[in-house]
Amino acid sequence: MRVVCAPDKLRGSLDAAQAAAALAAGVRAAGGTPVEHPLADGGEGSRHTVQTACGGAVVDVDSVDALGRPATTAVPSSRRPRRSGGTHRPPRSTM
Repeated sequence: MRVVCAPDKLRGSLDAAQAAAALAAGVRAAGGTPVEHPLADGGEGSRHTVQTACGGAVVDVDSVDALGRPATTAVPSSRRPRRSGGTHRPPRSTM
């Protein structure tokens, strides 16, 4: 039997990937076939979960906070920074 292991983090204990791996180990021990898909709800740990799933690096970008003040934000990027200007268009989905 295939079992989807798709947890969010367990605050203070495991990040989402570690929690998915622990669930998957239990599924394997019970004779099942785990499918690991760590999740994030958009809060703390989301960037790490996305970066772990997609690879890439963390890139600092100029942004603004909720009050419109300048801020620098770290975001995951699977692409290298572009050397020239222009609009970035992601590749079309292959699905």
